[in-house]
Amino acid sequence: MTRIFRTLSIGLVLLAVILNGSSENTLSETAGADRPNIIFILTDDLDAQSMAFMPKLKTLLSDQGVSFSNFFVSFSLCCPSRATILRGQYGHNTQILANGPPDGGFEKFRSLGHENSTIATWLQEAGYRTVLLGKYLNGYPDRGNPTYVPPGWSEWYGVLRGHYFNYQINENGRIVSYGSRPQDYETDVLARKTIDFIQRTAKEGKPFFVYLAPFAPHSPATPAPRHQDLFPNVKAPRTPNFNEEDVSDKPAYIRNRPPLTEKEIAKIDEQHRKRLQSLQAVDEAIEALIEALEAVGQLDNTYIFFTTDNGFHLGNHRLATGKVAPYEEDIRVPLIVRGPGVPAGRTVEHLTGNVDLAPTWAELAGVKAPDFVDGRSLVPLLGSNPPSADNLRQAFLLENGNLDRRSQGLAIPPYRAIRTEDYLYVEYNTGERELYDLNKDPYQLQNLSATADPNLLKQLSSRLAELRSCAAASCRAAEILDASALLWQNKWEKMPEHLKHKEEHTLKAVTCWIVTVSDSRTPETDTTGKFINTELQAAGHQIALYTIIKNDAAQIATMLKKLKRDREAQVAIFHGGTGLSKKDQTARTIKKYLDEEIEGFGELFRLLSYEEIGPYALLSRAVAGVMNKKLIFSLPGSENAVKLAIEKLILPVLGHAVHELKK
Repeated sequence: MTRIFRTLSIGLVLLAVILNGSSENTLSETAGADRPNIIFILTDDLDAQSMAFMPKLKTLLSDQGVSFSNFFVSFSLCCPSRATILRGQYGHNTQILANGPPDGGFEKFRSLGHENSTIATWLQEAGYRTVLLGKYLNGYPDRGNPTYVPPGWSEWYGVLRGHYFNYQINENGRIVSYGSRPQDYETDVLARKTIDFIQRTAKEGKPFFVYLAPFAPHSPATPAPRHQDLFPNVKAPRTPNFNEEDVSDKPAYIRNRPPLTEKEIAKIDEQHRKRLQSLQAVDEAIEALIEALEAVGQLDNTYIFFTTDNGFHLGNHRLATGKVAPYEEDIRVPLIVRGPGVPAGRTVEHLTGNVDLAPTWAELAGVKAPDFVDGRSLVPLLGSNPPSADNLRQAFLLENGNLDRRSQGLAIPPYRAIRTEDYLYVEYNTGERELYDLNKDPYQLQNLSATADPNLLKQLSSRLAELRSCAAASCRAAEILDASALLWQNKWEKMPEHLKHKEEHTLKAVTCWIVTVSDSRTPETDTTGKFINTELQAAGHQIALYTIIKNDAAQIATMLKKLKRDREAQVAIFHGGTGLSKKDQTARTIKKYLDEEIEGFGELFRLLSYEEIGPYALLSRAVAGVMNKKLIFSLPGSENAVKLAIEKLILPVLGHAVHELKK
């Protein structure tokens, strides 16, 4: 028995997938009673690579704050994205699926009553001074009411018609026209008005929320006169998917496109240069805003968020210029955050998106977001001790268009898609599908949908079906559970075939301990532990269920000692549905108790790299070390994934072990 279990233990001490939890050092605590100001800078159609031409953005925001390297827009189109930002909902819940009627636009957003509950109304009701400057929603305003100001905005400077030059602004109910003089350049005008608002509001001693939405670098990307001669030799990035050579694996809307001509490529390069030129005024505005905040003593109490409403392709996959496509150039966008307690120069790799902005601002302001919100607060990621990426989100929904509309005549057919850390999976309403392994194929050159493992396609399609109709809390649950189940499916596929073989055996020869680690559970409320108990008892195992509380190291030590003394127990199954972050005190406390009470634990601890594997996995490996003869499993946090792990891994392994013992 010792030989069998020791052999199996070598490859099966599995790391936990921890699905819930938040940073212990939240920024809402950092802000304290002095509620912070929030400035949100929303560019229009910014592609991520153009940030390299914004030096002030880098120096004053990126180098002084946190950059999110995996931040996505759920709907790569202006109005749907902006509706998501205002309400924290996916497009299928805002019902804004286009820039204009009947599926979207300002009039639909207003008619649905959405303006009665946005980030503006939440913060204004909490005592914030709120202001919008620039672009609101496509189709604003109603032609019959050009002076309309939506609810929730203390001040309003919404651009009505025209952009860059020769435009109008609704300035708190008064229409003001701007001409073609250099001082009329739209980005500069909006920056000056923002600074004026900051100066006036700071004197009042009230917290403020600024929504600054310049039009740059949206077409026609007219630059300020002072910038119109910059970057004369710059060309659009020639990435591997630029004017993609072989598109035979792509959907028809790309497959039927001829390669871009030299003339078309020259036009793309010209537009790229103009876009970069138009961004220079935005870059200068960032510097001016920071100087204004510093002058009124508010810089250290202000969070500054910088992003865009959608990405932009420039010749990628033979698509000339535009957005809406499900590819990285269109969906992955920058998010940079600077503010009190935000570590400087850090990059966060967690899967995040524009659906998270509104709940983040609500938490920073000390406001409870409404129950209809689909997104989650990013505040735990802004502190010095962010939770593991596994704790937040493992799948993100991507949407485009009304699936009930005929795709004929549309440049890009309606689709729904799912973006995980490893994959992009797309389903079009034409019946076409796309699947890309982003680790091996970051430029999405090889569509695997026709050749991929059917189990993988089934998993992704099932999760997409759940996300495309989710709402509020069910969205957050669906975003997490899939990845953990998918991870276990992948583990199962990689296991040796002899361990996959499931034979009928009498399994009563194995006694299992089930140990669940929790923030607050007791044996009476530990539903997942009971679920594991039931599943294994049904297979004939003898079970001892033990629930311990996170950070209760004395209880953990007692449990380990009992488990070590239990000569009948041959298997320990650990379930970790808790957010143990790498830098919390849990592992140190465990080490203190176990060092004193279990001989040899200190030596084992020193042999393990805590920073690499985290405290929960460390606990599992520690148990493996002190028990010697026991087979250790660490299960993921979700019940769906637990069920898959039991069915696909634990029961077959135990059956194989018992079968070997009977030989």
